[in-house]
Amino acid sequence: RNDFVGADMARKFLQMGFTRARRYANYKGGKKYADGADDKTANLSYPHSQGSRNKGNARNTRQPDAYTGEKAKAAEVFKQHWDRAENDPEYIAQKQAFTEKYVDAN
Repeated sequence: RNDFVGADMARKFLQMGFTRARRYANYKGGKKYADGADDKTANLSYPHSQGSRNKGNARNTRQPDAYTGEKAKAAEVFKQHWDRAENDPEYIAQKQAFTEKYVDAN
């Protein structure tokens, strides 16, 4: 309906669904890092202060069925729809027009 912003938000939600499903497929409970005793980023200046407070901790073990389990299959469904949305000719044309109009070419 010639609504690039809405189409781009829909694409982004598909992307977010994919990344969330992959996170849960990879790690039990969706936690990439083991819990730590303290926040290793608390006293760091930007950009080092960004991200997970557990980032410096040991990584949790990846699930044995990370690429074949139910959550991995859900991630694949999101990925297929994300790719379809991103490669839609109308979306591509609207994105190009939006970029030309609002994004500084410098």
